[in-house]
Amino acid sequence: MPSASELVRKDRACIGTSAAGTVLRNYRNLSDHDFELLVADLLRAESGHQYEVFARGPDLGVDLRRLDADERLHIVQCKQMADSTFPQLNAAARSEAAKVARLLPSPDSYRLVTSRRLTAGNKHTLRATLSPWIARDDQILGEDDLELLLNQHPEVERAHLKLWLSSRAQLEQVIHSGTWQRSRALLEDIRRDLPLLVDTGAFNTAHDRLNTERVLVISGPPGIGKTTLARMLVADAVAAGYEPVELSSDVSEGFEVLDTTRKQIFVYDDFLGSNFLHSRLTKNEDRRLASFMRSCRASANSLFILTTREHILNQALSWYEALDAAEVPIHTLLLELSAYTRYERAQILYNHLWFSPLRARGELTSLVADSAYLRIVDHPNYTPRLIEHIARATEESAEQETTLDRAIELLDHPDRIWAHAFEHELDADCRDIVLLVSSFPYSVHPSELEPALQRLATSRGRELAHGALHSALRVLDDAFLESHKDEYAPAVSVSLINPSVADFAASWLRQNPRDALLLINETTYFEQLDWLRAAVMLAAEPAQRVALESALCAAIVRCFSIHPADGERFRPNRRAVHFWRISPEVRVQFAVMVGRELSTPNPTYDTWLKQMWQAAVKRWQSGTVGDMEVALELLAEVPERDREIAAAADALVYAADSADDWRSIGDCLEDEPGLITTPRETIAALFETWVNYKLMVPDEILDEDVFAELETLAEDLGVDCSGSLWAEAHDEILRRPDIEDTYIPPHPMTRTEQSDAARIDVLFAHFDLL
Repeated sequence: MPSASELVRKDRACIGTSAAGTVLRNYRNLSDHDFELLVADLLRAESGHQYEVFARGPDLGVDLRRLDADERLHIVQCKQMADSTFPQLNAAARSEAAKVARLLPSPDSYRLVTSRRLTAGNKHTLRATLSPWIARDDQILGEDDLELLLNQHPEVERAHLKLWLSSRAQLEQVIHSGTWQRSRALLEDIRRDLPLLVDTGAFNTAHDRLNTERVLVISGPPGIGKTTLARMLVADAVAAGYEPVELSSDVSEGFEVLDTTRKQIFVYDDFLGSNFLHSRLTKNEDRRLASFMRSCRASANSLFILTTREHILNQALSWYEALDAAEVPIHTLLLELSAYTRYERAQILYNHLWFSPLRARGELTSLVADSAYLRIVDHPNYTPRLIEHIARATEESAEQETTLDRAIELLDHPDRIWAHAFEHELDADCRDIVLLVSSFPYSVHPSELEPALQRLATSRGRELAHGALHSALRVLDDAFLESHKDEYAPAVSVSLINPSVADFAASWLRQNPRDALLLINETTYFEQLDWLRAAVMLAAEPAQRVALESALCAAIVRCFSIHPADGERFRPNRRAVHFWRISPEVRVQFAVMVGRELSTPNPTYDTWLKQMWQAAVKRWQSGTVGDMEVALELLAEVPERDREIAAAADALVYAADSADDWRSIGDCLEDEPGLITTPRETIAALFETWVNYKLMVPDEILDEDVFAELETLAEDLGVDCSGSLWAEAHDEILRRPDIEDTYIPPHPMTRTEQSDAARIDVLFAHFDLL
């Protein structure tokens, strides 16, 4: 059988070359591990034997190996050195020869494969360097040999996505040709992202679906790679002669340039996302989008890719109706991406580090000791975007720190990552939105965010342009913010992507006191004030604090009766659903606390506070209460308990209507004797009437702990709790499924991920050799 080198000479015409004679395939986008996997697949296709990537051990390198049935050991050393000089390659080979000499057992055969182009003289020199392990030149494969093998086995090239796309798309030629100026930025993004690509297997499925249906909707959670997958599909289509067209805000852009006589691929990233957040996707737009999809499906020359986040797609009921009316089968067009596995998270980290200057500077070895890279892969703050920031930020860090130290520091304190992007990459609207969302204790619906942004922009002398919120949320989503919907919220809302963003915002405001004062002065909702007090006012320098205190007092007065624009908000924890709109009692309590913290007297605020207190007492006397526990706490804090205070406390007993209310009353009877003057037997009768009613249908008694607390209160009040009603309610509560047992922590490690641990170790063993 002729060697690969002989086949190259006989079949040179099969190798794809440009006019200049250079090989078209681009190996530069492959990491060393990518290259090893490519070589393993080529050798398997050529010989029919399976090769595996194998780490020899500390300081002994990473190879491909095959063990015959008769236990003969075959080793292949791969060198991804496409941009290296031959002396550098020969020096690397010399180092490998010394390592092979230490192997036990010694290999029965040894080959060297490199992505660098080799002359006959180069191979002869390498043979001498690797003697006695290599005895013939055909045991050494260079770029030309790889080209021939790839031509003979196109299925291998197709399986290696980064090589396939970078070779077929010829992005450099397309970008510099000036043919498609409209989408040059898109192609630049594709070229930039390609080396970092992690192939999860979704590309082939998406490619087949797109070319069959002509329209593809990619859905998935934030940061899962929807945009990257769409861009890779565009690169593949460009190689097939398609003109790329990026839609930025409206499907009408597509109708303007649609030409069914020309090959065109349209991409509409986040097509529902910000539109749905801002409630701008009207029925007419639904119909136009469905019509454009139908036009693309009917054309042999048109392809259309759309991406959206999964929770927003689930909201698009009117869009589904428009698709049904247009006879567009969404179930055949939709591709849903799932979360990254542990191994895929490791690959993302590896690719970012491999293609960073850190590798060239030899700064990655700290990641290998004791599998330290797993501290990054398994970190609770891990996101692909943070990994991108880490790879970029560590390039500029102090020399005395290791790469691992810097990475963990940034993951532990990701607020340090936000500063550069906030100050240099965001416009004024985006920066204001980050500050505003940081001030809310819950996720914010755009309907309540827009007036807050409008007020802040006006105070800065800036007119908020039409659609400004829409545009800003599109920029911030998956970067500083995340959008989401759960069963407890009425619509899609936005929140910070990481709590460290709020830490950064607070730090930034402390360094920019004028902005801090402006934000407090223009506060729109009471819910914002707690964060502004704790993160801004209390942390301010004495010189700025007086002005901030005055502004906060004015904001409390102004916002006291203002509720969030979208009404009630709920949030779940493991055991219950909590009401998150701030009650009148909590507002009074907060206002009182701020009054006590003032460093200088504020008579105007004190007068208003007395009025609010009197109004609260009157509400309680009438039996109206929002938060029983806080109301009793406020009454207990009054130094002199007069008739009005006693009347209010007694009225609260008659207003008790929940387990929490009665639990608060029980605590008050024990901790603040004398505050409630209602006779004990009257309190017992009121409690017995309420609890007997609730025990018949014990839905409000959330769990056994609450039941036990009510049982204790009954015993303290002398209420009989030994009857069948109590026993039956207790049995029903015990039969409920244990919510704690079904709680799933973030990033659970599945069995598949556990089995990937060895693959991750082999992957990062490459850094031990640098």
